[in-house]
Amino acid sequence: MFYHCKAVSKVNWEIYTYTYNIYLHPGNNPEWLLQHKAELLKFVQDKLGRHAYHILVTAIE
Repeated sequence: MFYHCKAVSKVNWEIYTYTYNIYLHPGNNPEWLLQHKAELLKFVQDKLGRHAYHILVTAIE
């Protein structure tokens, strides 16, 4: 669902900190995605099989 809105520029996985970094295209407020942080973490853990514990969302300037 989040990729369909085309707000996400890229995603990378930081294996050492168990963090997914999500970068949004300029002009997108990271708060709209952070509202779904728990849901995103569950998806990453259950569907992608990652041991993720953190999600960081940043808008590219």
